[in-house]
Amino acid sequence: MSKQERRLRLPKTPDEAIDTLERFVVRARRIEAHSLVRSRKIEEFAQPNYTLSFNGSSISMRLNSRPEDEEVFESLAARIRPCIVDSEPIQLEKVVAATRVLTSEIKLTERQLRLLDSVDAWCKNHIAPHSYAPISSHEEIGRVDSDEVTPASDTLLGLGWYYADLVHADPQQEKETALKFPYDARYNQGVLLVSHLALIIRALLRMIRDVDSTHDLGLSPEIWEAQVTAGGGPFEFGVGEVYVGPTGCEAPVGVPLDQMPGFKELDAVTARRMQYPNCAVDARFVDDDETVIDTYEGFYAIDKDRNRVVININNEILFSGEPKDATPVEQLPFNWAFYSKTAEPVDDNVERFTDFLTRAKAAGHIDIVMTWRGAPVRGTITFPKTPPTHGEQIPVGNI
Repeated sequence: MSKQERRLRLPKTPDEAIDTLERFVVRARRIEAHSLVRSRKIEEFAQPNYTLSFNGSSISMRLNSRPEDEEVFESLAARIRPCIVDSEPIQLEKVVAATRVLTSEIKLTERQLRLLDSVDAWCKNHIAPHSYAPISSHEEIGRVDSDEVTPASDTLLGLGWYYADLVHADPQQEKETALKFPYDARYNQGVLLVSHLALIIRALLRMIRDVDSTHDLGLSPEIWEAQVTAGGGPFEFGVGEVYVGPTGCEAPVGVPLDQMPGFKELDAVTARRMQYPNCAVDARFVDDDETVIDTYEGFYAIDKDRNRVVININNEILFSGEPKDATPVEQLPFNWAFYSKTAEPVDDNVERFTDFLTRAKAAGHIDIVMTWRGAPVRGTITFPKTPPTHGEQIPVGNI
C-alpha cells in the first residue's frame, strides 16, 4: 500500500466527531493519569540525554534518559497504542479531524490552530504507513564480514519495538527491518517514540478540555469524571446480597437465590463458620417443655489480647468469659476458660441485643452445642425474668 492508497476514514458529521472525541478523552485521561506522565518523566525521555566517553581512539556513548522500570513504561505504551492505529476510532488524525468539525464555528486561538496542524503533520510524517520520518536520528547496522548496511529511523525502530516486541510478534513490511537491530536499539527508540506521543496526546487533551469548558462542544459531562484507572492494592466493593449453598451445587441462571433450597444469605456468622468450621456454635431456644422454638448459628473466637473466649450468636449477642488467672484461655478446659460471663451487643447494636434477650426470656433457656479443643461441649444458658441491661452479667448454666 502506498501513501496515496491509504484509507483513513475521518469523522465528518458532528455526531461522528462527538463519538470520536468522547472516546479519545476517556483514553487520553487514562494516559494523562499514568505515573510517567504525571511525574513529567516523559519530558526527559523525549529529549534523550547522552554521555560521551573518550578512551584513546575509541568512543563510548551512554544513554542516561532511560526508564527505570521497563514494565511500567510498557504499560504507558499499551495505553497509547490505539491512538496510532489507523483502524482505531481514536487514531490521532481522526481526533484532529473531529476537533475541527466541532470547532468549525468557534474562533480558536493561533496556538490551538497550530497544535491541530502540528499533530496532523506529525502523524502523517512519522507514524502513517510507509512514512516513518525520523524524530531526531537515524541508525545503521551492518555485518562485520559484509558491506551490507541496514538503515532505520528512530521512528521505525520505535514502531518495530511496538510491533515486534510489545503488542505483536509479526512486524510487516518496513517494520521487519527493526528486527535486524538488537532489542536495546528498538526499545530505546520505542521510549523516544512513546514519550513524544504521550506529550502530543496530553497537549491535545488539554486543548479539548479548554475548548469544551469555554464553548461546550456537546461532549457528555461524564467523560471528564468517569473512572479511568483502578489504582493498586486491595479493592473494596459493595454488593447487594451474596448467597451460599451446598458444595458443588450450581444455581440456575435467573432463579432468585433466596428461593433456592439449601441457599442462604451470606452474613458474618456464616462466613466465619465457613472459614473456621471447628469454631461453629449451634444455639437452640428451648421452652420449659423442652420444645425447640428457634435454632441459630454462631461461632466462637479467642481474644488473645484480652485472654478471653467470645461466643457470637446470630451476630446479635456476644457472650464472653475469661479464666481466673493469666493462663492462656485456649489451653484450659472450656468451663475453666469461661469462668466470668458477660453479655454485650454485637457492634454496639443495642436494639438487636435487646430483642435477642426478649426472645431468650420468652424461650426460657438456650442449648449450646460446640467443639472446644477437639472435644464436643454442650451446655445451657439460662436467663433471669427481667432482661439485663448492656454489660450486666448473665447467669450461665452447665456450659
